[in-house]
Amino acid sequence: MHIEQVTDVQGLLELHDVVVEVLAQDHVGLPADPFGELVPGLHPAEDDPSPSTFWTGRVDGRVVAAGSISLPQRENVDVADVGVSVRPGARGAGIGREMLEHLLDQVRQEGRKTVHGQGASPWNDTTPTPAERLLSSLGGRPQLHEARRLLDLDALGPGASPRPLPDGYRLEQWVDVAPQDLVAGLAHLSERMSTDSPQGDLTLEPEVWDTARYRASEAAVQARNPLRSATAVVHEASGTVAGMIDLGVNRGRQEVAYQWGTIIDRDHRGHGLGLVIKAHNLALLREAAPGVRCVNTWNAVSNTHMVARSTTGSTSSPSSA
Repeated sequence: MHIEQVTDVQGLLELHDVVVEVLAQDHVGLPADPFGELVPGLHPAEDDPSPSTFWTGRVDGRVVAAGSISLPQRENVDVADVGVSVRPGARGAGIGREMLEHLLDQVRQEGRKTVHGQGASPWNDTTPTPAERLLSSLGGRPQLHEARRLLDLDALGPGASPRPLPDGYRLEQWVDVAPQDLVAGLAHLSERMSTDSPQGDLTLEPEVWDTARYRASEAAVQARNPLRSATAVVHEASGTVAGMIDLGVNRGRQEVAYQWGTIIDRDHRGHGLGLVIKAHNLALLREAAPGVRCVNTWNAVSNTHMVARSTTGSTSSPSSA
């Protein structure tokens, strides 16, 4: 197999074609990100917190494998994130192993000591998949088990109005760009998300966020041009941003939305705020992007509290992990 780095739009199109085929085969209701959202990754900004490189593997002139490497630049600078996709019809011939070993060589040259990646498996099936067997043979160990769930909005119907917040809290909602007076609080919650969310056996450095980093992250999202519906809850007595949630959907292909972040500050848990802001943000999404038909969400299996709230009102059964 001939492996080469993707450096132009044509190469990125070929890579995207592989990812589209793989997701259609391996994941129910999880389409590939639209091609336009990948293009900014070809030329990452100098201050990109985790720039990526892309790779394709070609057999007899046809691209049959795709690979990616992301290198965190602020925290966890000894870590690399890698991904490998192989067309279903080309599996079983050692192509995935060859691509992964190539990516690992690149990571070593960058001086990174730890590699993270994701491997998909059918829901609640303990039989090792080919990807899991490959990763194990190279020394990989399971670190965190996440489950993906699909919320069918058509099956839910229009829905009743979300219930109000508990006394002493108010709601703030926006599409795309957060109000300036909330940014410091949102940066604090983003920092807490790197420590409060379940990590399994992963060892990662806490992230450090300020208002500049929050705005830079927001701008990076805007560069890919998705619509972002977001909801925050503010504790009125203190002015603290007590929690937030956001969803993303491609503007030109609104059928499928994605749950991004969800967090309630530790000092404000136990009041049902998470469930309330989920409902309000879903209502905002349906107003801002009326074409949305389903929402994908991921949760650590160990996070039973969040899982219970993620499945409340859902008419779909769990999908792939």
